[in-house]
Amino acid sequence: MPLSKIKTNSVADEVFEARSNLIINGGMTISQRGSTFADLGNGYYGVDRFLAFHSDDGAVTVTQDTTVPAGQGFKNSMKFDVTTADTSIGAAQYYQFAQKIEGQNMAHLEWGTSNAKSVTLSFWIRSNLTGTYNVYFLNGAANRYHPVNFTIDSANQWEKKIITATGDTTGTWLTTNGIGMFVLWNLALGSNHLTGTNATWGTAGPGVSGTTQANFLSSTSNELYLTGVQLEEGEVATPFQHEDTGTTLDKCKRYFQLVEPN
Repeated sequence: MPLSKIKTNSVADEVFEARSNLIINGGMTISQRGSTFADLGNGYYGVDRFLAFHSDDGAVTVTQDTTVPAGQGFKNSMKFDVTTADTSIGAAQYYQFAQKIEGQNMAHLEWGTSNAKSVTLSFWIRSNLTGTYNVYFLNGAANRYHPVNFTIDSANQWEKKIITATGDTTGTWLTTNGIGMFVLWNLALGSNHLTGTNATWGTAGPGVSGTTQANFLSSTSNELYLTGVQLEEGEVATPFQHEDTGTTLDKCKRYFQLVEPN
């Protein structure tokens, strides 16, 4: 019996099928540690694979939420809710969240070589606090970074953001089971961290472009939602790659597995 060819609707569909999302749990469906994390500690995880880094005088509760953009197939989002405000961020202070990408999973990008490939990050975001925010790519040694500013334009409306970064042809990018890359979102930054150049690779410590960064910690009324996070090779964002829960859970369990007592 002859083999049948699988027909797709368009070239875009074929690209989508061939691509792989480097972000694990981008739909926020897995949260093995619980659903609510009051004042999540520095370096601690909430929703699986996403952790907080911060030094500030405020407090933020992180939750797995059910508020999602309509018609996109999502069930969950990750919510940040300010419970103690920090209206004046100190020069050295910051609040950010991140995902670590294992070096083996990004080896095909060939970063650190002349063959380095571009990547595209896409995500859905919503907040009552409009203004300029920042996301950046950082190597495991924290000495090569690429900051990109983005804007939340409308309050309390889901917006899809698409960010493309050129591959880094220098620097050290692990291809082992160590940290190959951090992808980090900044929600508040002191002046010491406003040292980068937008959409440009830098060689110092983490920084962002210019002198503008929204202070998400400014009020206890502030909240922010994120879902549909996808990082893929190339310069085009494809539709979010929804996968079955079991597959996502297995990926998360490579790094953390909750063992219930007998």
